[in-house]
Amino acid sequence: MRNFNENLKAQFAELKVKLPEVAKNLDHLYIDYIELVALFSNKVYVTKDDILNRIQDDGESTIDDVISNEASDDEIEGDLFDNSNTSKRNDIKERWADNLFKVLEDRASIFGENYPFLFSNHTGLILKENIKEKQEVYLFLLISSNLDLFKKVAPDLTTDFEEVSFLILKNFLPNAEVRKFGKKSEYEGNAKAKIRTLAKEMKLEVNEYSLENISDQNNQERGLDIIAWVPFADNCPNIITILGQCACSKDWPKKYHDTQRFSNYMKYFRQKPIHAMFIPYSLICRNSDRFYRSDDIERNTIMFERNRIVNLFNNHAEFGALPSKKIIDKCVNYFEDLV
Repeated sequence: MRNFNENLKAQFAELKVKLPEVAKNLDHLYIDYIELVALFSNKVYVTKDDILNRIQDDGESTIDDVISNEASDDEIEGDLFDNSNTSKRNDIKERWADNLFKVLEDRASIFGENYPFLFSNHTGLILKENIKEKQEVYLFLLISSNLDLFKKVAPDLTTDFEEVSFLILKNFLPNAEVRKFGKKSEYEGNAKAKIRTLAKEMKLEVNEYSLENISDQNNQERGLDIIAWVPFADNCPNIITILGQCACSKDWPKKYHDTQRFSNYMKYFRQKPIHAMFIPYSLICRNSDRFYRSDDIERNTIMFERNRIVNLFNNHAEFGALPSKKIIDKCVNYFEDLV
């Protein structure tokens, strides 16, 4: 079995940035793609033309997907998918690229000094010369949002993302008790034993009927990665509780039910727990009180997405000790002729 250093070497021996296989209207994921191209372009500016050329190189079907998503009804009614209609197709591709770079400009403005890239409408996107600590965290979240490109080190990235999320929740709630319940759980035994220990620590009763439905052989966390509660000096379990789920995959909205099941296991007193979703993706919009994909966010949920995580993170010594720090260092110094 390979160790981390062997996996890291193997990862960068075959690394190639690919277009995300997602709907063309998910702009924030295509901005990640542009950033990855810029990350590995050896300090060369990445322009709209570079991105369009790369998409063209990926094949005509990819271009057709872009055009189908962006074309108006009037344009579709014409002979749009006739390759001889070059002018119209180019106009639509340019329009799509213009929109992406507008979203990119917004993101650069939102993250400000924490953004690891320099952006200009005239020259494009380029990695900054001297990457600072919060900018390293941004890059960590960027590559954690693209595990399909980093399969050899994906287990290290997801484990470290749980650790970063744990530290973030502690920073966010400095007066709370915060515990790890996922891959590096602070509790011992099988799932039932862990839940019982946790409930006792929180001064909560457990629902024995629901708990007994868990197999004795189940040692997993039952979907809970991090938990926090704000205690009072008394023993009354009427407290604020946050149940945290960490998700790096692009189908993170499917993870909501994971922490919901804890309402079956523990008896909360007069106050339902708040559910928190930690994701490495950038959902924040400029000049808006909404996230991208707001319709994917469940009620009673606090989102910790890329901007919030970067802003809250100040645990640089802890981050420097994680395997992901080596991955980021490798990314910053890696070069592939991508453009």
